[in-house]
Amino acid sequence: ANDYMIDERVLGTEYERILTSNAPGMRSSIIAHLNGIAQPLRMMPQHPEGRPTFSVRDYCEKRHGWVFLGAAENYRQIMNPLHAFFLASFVQRLVSMGYRRDLAPVHLLFEEASTITVQELHLGIIRLRKTKNPVLYLLQNYSDLKVPYGDRAETIYSQPYYKFFFRLGNPDSAKRASETIGDRRIRKMRENFQAPMFWKGDILPFHR
Repeated sequence: ANDYMIDERVLGTEYERILTSNAPGMRSSIIAHLNGIAQPLRMMPQHPEGRPTFSVRDYCEKRHGWVFLGAAENYRQIMNPLHAFFLASFVQRLVSMGYRRDLAPVHLLFEEASTITVQELHLGIIRLRKTKNPVLYLLQNYSDLKVPYGDRAETIYSQPYYKFFFRLGNPDSAKRASETIGDRRIRKMRENFQAPMFWKGDILPFHR
């Protein structure tokens, strides 16, 4: 990070007092967070001339077409912070817009919810159901949800209205899925009839 360029960009903003040189600990912490997204931002096109632009606000206002966030296998881990930022922007924008009858609903699909940590996933699951914009996320094991989200994993796990479970090879995850589904109880009614005293056959002459 170039300290001179950072000081020049934040000059006159509310971040100028946070990034002061007399608070080296706080300054180093903020710059460390900026370095976390430095590599994915460096991979973006340097010359945007002639390229189409995309805005989360414009898309949420029109909601035409599909939006896919993907990357090659070699760069998937590097692009995760940038993908998490875009997904968080989608969630925050849709929550702030509320329910719109004049717009089509948006289906948010988190195909790899265990590899991309979206801090607004908890907010989206709770609040987006009121805006008629469903959220679908896929997991391999419950532990993949527990590690990145901590105590909020229980709320994220219990909030979805529908849950689909497939065969699980992990005994702990299989036991949790079984406990979530619950035990099924079936009541069967049986009627017994006493045979007449004069009947000596093996089969009753009547049954119900």
